[in-house]
Order: sequence, then structure tokens, then C-alpha cells
Amino acid sequence: MSQSTSLARGAANPATEGEALALRNPLEPVPLRTTQPGTAMAARQSQRVRRSHVLAAVRRLIADVGCENVTVRGIAETSGYAVQTVYNLVGPRDEAISAAISEYSIFVGRTAAPDDGDPCTIPAIAERWMEAIALNPEFVRQSNILFFTASRHIYYRFRDRQIRGLYNLLRRQKACGIIREHVDLHVLAERLGLFASAMCIDWADRPFPLGVLREKLCGGLADMLVESLAPAHREKLLAWIARMRTQSSGTNCGI
Repeated sequence: MSQSTSLARGAANPATEGEALALRNPLEPVPLRTTQPGTAMAARQSQRVRRSHVLAAVRRLIADVGCENVTVRGIAETSGYAVQTVYNLVGPRDEAISAAISEYSIFVGRTAAPDDGDPCTIPAIAERWMEAIALNPEFVRQSNILFFTASRHIYYRFRDRQIRGLYNLLRRQKACGIIREHVDLHVLAERLGLFASAMCIDWADRPFPLGVLREKLCGGLADMLVESLAPAHREKLLAWIARMRTQSSGTNCGI
């Protein structure tokens, strides 16, 4: 999901609870929720700040050299921390890569501020992801190319986590009456997750314009959801699909 920029190892920018979050380049440390100074949590916050900087260094390496060439020593050199400190903060190589990708994914989800009671929430989250991809396409591309390597188990771990997150969101939406009662949420979450990953892998392997990916990914997810919605909520999603595809017309150029 990114290209390379040089980042200072300064203090992270914490985010207070409830503060609206803006997207940022995946090569930067993600904003952290603040804790009250002078408490036992302050020391833990300092460790979280350091961990966030190390994970940002991992993402820079993923963008620069690809996941297969990431090493703990390289992470240490890029982040400015000792090798043992890197191990203490993020674990061995595979765990560090998985955590770096997941941390940014969770952050993007936070910025989307999903509404469980909105039938357009899932495709809207996908649109937020498209904005994140546009910030640094190479990081996303390298993260997905991982699927074709001997380290694909890291990719599967991340994808399985995404599917679990989709299931939890769908479960909350069913409780709100958005999803029809008889829908098998496990099956639906898996279909949505596998479709999204397939679209991103296809784009990563043979890049095409982001506008095309947006229409395929966001429109495809929305199309898959329509029949699972309670009838009273379908019109809103269908209107969202029509609006998105109208906006996509004539914009499918350039990566």
C-alpha cells in the first residue's frame, strides 16, 4: 500500500477518544488514543508510541523492498531501534509484517466511522480503502503480492482477520434490522472477504487504474449485499450503487 518517504522518529501524533480521524500515509505512524499523563497507562502509551514507529518502519520496508525482503535487522536499521528492542515491540519478522499491515487496516476502518444502521456501510468502508490505496499504491500492491510468495501464510492470517471483522459488522447490522433474519452471516462475510481480496490481488498482480478497481470493488460488494438486506433498506443501497457508478464514469484512468 505505499511508496517510500523518509520519516523522522519523532513523537507520534496521538488522537483523543471521539476525535475525527483523517487518513494518513501508511508509511507514517498511526495516531494513538491518548492516556492521562502521570498514570500507569502513560508508560504503556510510550511503549505503544515506539511500537507504532516500528510498525511504520515495517510498512516503509514493505513498500521499498517487498515483504519477502523484510528482515528484523532491516526493521531495526529503518526504525533506529536495536534489534532486541524490535523483537520486544513487534516480535519476529512474520509477526511484525502481519502487525504492520493490520495496524494500518484497523486505522483506516476507524477513519471510516462505520454506522451499523446504514445499509451502505460496507461499500462505504471499501471506498475509504480506495482513498487509502491512492495515498500510497505501492504499499498495498506489495502487501497483496505477498499472496504469491512463500510467506503467503501472513496474507492468509490478515485476510482471515478481515473476514472475522466483516462477520462482526454484519452481526451488528442484523441486530439493527439491516440484514435479513435468515441470512447466514458466516457465509456472507466469507464471500465478501474473498471477493475483496481477489479484486485487490488482481490489481496488484497486473495493475489497472484505481478508478476501475473502485468500481469493481465497491460496486461488487454492494451488488453482493443487496439481496441480503431487509427490503426496506435495499433502495438506499441501490441508489448508492447508481451514484457511485455515475461518479466513476470517465474517471477510470491512471494508477
